[in-house]
Amino acid sequence: MIVALDLETTGLVKEKDSIIEIALIKFDENTFEIVEEFTTLINPWIPIPDLNINITWISDEMVKDSPFFDELKEKIKIFIWDSPILWHNTFFDRDFLIEKWVDISSNIVLDTFFLANFLSLNCKSMSLESLTAHYKIELSGAHRAYNDTKSTVFLFKKLIEEFELLSEDRKKLLNYLFLNCVNKNSLYLKNILFKKDDNLDFEDFVKLIIKNLKKQRIHLVDNYDNKLSNLEEYFSKLKDFETRENQISMAKKIYENFFDTKKTVIEAPTWIWKTIAYLIPAIIYSKKVWKKVFISTKTKILQDQIYYKDLEGLSKSLWIDFTYTKVKGKKNYISLKSLFTFIKDFDIDYDKLSFLSKILLWLFDTEFWELDELFYSSNEYKFLKFVNSDNNQILTEKNPYLKEEFIYKQKVNLDNSDIVIVNHSMLFTDLKNDFNYFWKIENLIIDEAHSIEDIATESLKNSFSAKWIEDIMNFIESIYKNNFYDLANFKAKKEDLLLNIKVIFDSFYTYLKTKTSNENFFISILIDEWFYSIQEEYFYTIINKNKELLLDIKEELQSVNYDFSRESAFLDNIVDILDKIYDRNNADDFIKIAYYSEYDWVKLEYTVLDIWKYLRINFWDYLTNCFLFSATLSIANSFDYIKKSLHLEGFEFLQFDTDFDYSKQATLYIPKDLWSIKNNFSKIQEFLKDIFQVLRWNTMVLFTSLAAVRNVYINQNFFVKSLWSKLLAQSIYWSKNKILDTFLSEHNKSIILWTDSFWEWVDIPWEPLKYLIIHKMPFAVPTDPIYLSRSKLFSNPFSEYSIPKSILKLKQWFWRLIRTKSDSWVVVFLDDRIYSTEWWKIFITAFPKDIKLNITSRDEIIKNINLQ
Repeated sequence: MIVALDLETTGLVKEKDSIIEIALIKFDENTFEIVEEFTTLINPWIPIPDLNINITWISDEMVKDSPFFDELKEKIKIFIWDSPILWHNTFFDRDFLIEKWVDISSNIVLDTFFLANFLSLNCKSMSLESLTAHYKIELSGAHRAYNDTKSTVFLFKKLIEEFELLSEDRKKLLNYLFLNCVNKNSLYLKNILFKKDDNLDFEDFVKLIIKNLKKQRIHLVDNYDNKLSNLEEYFSKLKDFETRENQISMAKKIYENFFDTKKTVIEAPTWIWKTIAYLIPAIIYSKKVWKKVFISTKTKILQDQIYYKDLEGLSKSLWIDFTYTKVKGKKNYISLKSLFTFIKDFDIDYDKLSFLSKILLWLFDTEFWELDELFYSSNEYKFLKFVNSDNNQILTEKNPYLKEEFIYKQKVNLDNSDIVIVNHSMLFTDLKNDFNYFWKIENLIIDEAHSIEDIATESLKNSFSAKWIEDIMNFIESIYKNNFYDLANFKAKKEDLLLNIKVIFDSFYTYLKTKTSNENFFISILIDEWFYSIQEEYFYTIINKNKELLLDIKEELQSVNYDFSRESAFLDNIVDILDKIYDRNNADDFIKIAYYSEYDWVKLEYTVLDIWKYLRINFWDYLTNCFLFSATLSIANSFDYIKKSLHLEGFEFLQFDTDFDYSKQATLYIPKDLWSIKNNFSKIQEFLKDIFQVLRWNTMVLFTSLAAVRNVYINQNFFVKSLWSKLLAQSIYWSKNKILDTFLSEHNKSIILWTDSFWEWVDIPWEPLKYLIIHKMPFAVPTDPIYLSRSKLFSNPFSEYSIPKSILKLKQWFWRLIRTKSDSWVVVFLDDRIYSTEWWKIFITAFPKDIKLNITSRDEIIKNINLQ
């Protein structure tokens, strides 16, 4: 018999939170027949937080007459006894019960999350709700213990059936992993899953994987018509693409500037189809001069969109032969060498077993070997660095699997491609690393160019934490142990390093805490002159001691017969960071930051201060052709800010107008009676409640902080539910993918609470989203270390830096809305500063000049929206 179990609690901290509901279901492991059930609410002794009430619908009133947990402990122990226990995402509930003196630490643990993690690769989320929907299991009343427990039983049955459908080769590979995992839980599960053991040796295991690898396609288009010479003729031949007059005019100018080698900045409104407008001239130019054109866009999602949608569409419609590919950073690709080393030289524990099982099954189906095709749980991200291609040894003859590596094939494919799609992060990261993907770049198109400053800053960051060092040292130790190297000598050096590194991080922890309150779960502080002034002389001795220890360990690694090139590079990187962080004379070159978080504890980081000058020296000057595109580059029809900030001397600047009629398609409401945005959140809550009652769905509220999202969710959720609608909130229970999928599929009964970072990530068409409510001006946080440092480069930081960045972000928020001439939008802007300050006239230019602007009372706004 197996016992399925689920808890609802007052919070996530087992030491201080309490259980408010428990459900137990005992079932036969062979027939899945339910034989016994027990469920009850529990009085927690403490008030149930509002957020938990919103999620579970369990209130203080509901539990006030329920038994206390102490009264139930013995009954729970007897019900479970020594049975294997089944949960979804097991260990949270198990550890909670153990903390409350129900000792089930010796019971076998089974986990549907563990199984789904490698058997349900096509499911976008591993939440119980998503998985039950994927397998068509009825789930009513999610986040209640009994319903979740019963669904877990049915899900377990479905997953066993899913495993039975796997091919024999896949089962053999999984069997190899399970046999090499020394864990009582995996052993019990192995006996359920496998009828027999195949006993593959490692060589046969490797051969079986290589035999099943999917071959990569080379995208060659060969429908060339050499009679076409006019650019407009190419557009006329397009099928399934909407062409516009502005689009063709822009394409002609791009084509002309390609051959005139004019570096160009183009602001083109959303849905002028600028991607097609630059792809066609790029393809023709590439074929005529036999030079590659690289196209970089903001995210990997947009990169894939250009590759799979736009280029694939053009390959079927455009009368010219061309080849194309997409390239991402080395960390994005799995490596066979890294994977096999990880399996052979690492002990396979419970978490690694699920992770590796997922990787192996995915290798049967993936074409591009991109690790971000998969979903990862929070404790799996640490494994990625051990299986990716970010290792200088991957592309050398020392790699026995070189010819099978995707990154090797991709370099061959790259050499034969006319058009190469990359993303900004890779572009600037590989610029920093001088990786030879890009040493031949001459012709470059940068889409979403408004994001260059932020992404280049992020890509040029260099950081490390004590936790990262400990993970690497533990990995090296396991290699020493398995290969019978001088383990005692290495452990002594490791312990000495970790002890001395801790002194450094203790110092930064003290520094961080002196500058912030103890209640903060995440802190970032600029390392400034004050930090250096309080350090004692001995501290620099500790720094030098750590550098010596790091270099000594690196030398030790080079003395053994094992490929530690990745780990050696990591140690060099730490030495570089320590040098930069503790040099008090380089403040004119670098921004140095200390972070605190519950996950990483303390992290140290630096990045380039004058990113604009860096780009000019290291980037713009080396390109033959460069085109920067975005819908949001100008402020009040002037390119002065972007020209000055990105050092775009010698570029031509062009604007193309939209053919949308915003006077008919968009209305901007600004309430004038909600008081100052600085202290009116209660007024905002009242207004949102009233407007939700009118709108009910198809609505997004955009905030600048997660704290505001949480506050509104707690206060409005029950009310929105009473309207037969859903309130979906970022970072509250569901992942961003799950929230977006739910909104897109149920937009006619959903309201979504988002922050600006998510809004830039998503792409929502008009039908699901018709109303946008903006809470605040998107100003940078004044205490942000990067903002603080770069502000000092301006004589008037607020007007020359803060306001322009905020306007461009606000433009980006709005210009993502209208996509077609039939769309119509309502935007409500709640920040009074857009009309009550001296700089309101410049801010209002973030919106189209012909938009219907209505600054009026909150009641009038609600009345007008109700009539629309």
